[in-house]
Amino acid sequence: AVVSTQSVIKEKHNLERKLKTEINLAKNEAERLCKEREETKAEVERLTLAEQELAQVRSALYNAESKRFENSTLYRELQCHLRTTYRKEREQYNVKKAAADRQLEE
Repeated sequence: AVVSTQSVIKEKHNLERKLKTEINLAKNEAERLCKEREETKAEVERLTLAEQELAQVRSALYNAESKRFENSTLYRELQCHLRTTYRKEREQYNVKKAAADRQLEE
């Protein structure tokens, strides 16, 4: 009976030791997973910020290209308008000059 009790006590201690080891391993694994999750969250946040910054850069680039296109379109329109104005003024000048020349000849 004493040997039986001692073997039961010994087995109980062995089981407790194994359980403590398993509990410690589970705790360590839980801590490792928690740390990885936090690192993953930080990485996701960093990537999200990078994507937002990229979207802002794309938007700014699009706006700059649009303005450049508008400016070049405006420049072409202005140049066309200036040519038309110059042609009309030259025609008016020639008409007035011809009239002045006729008047001088008379």
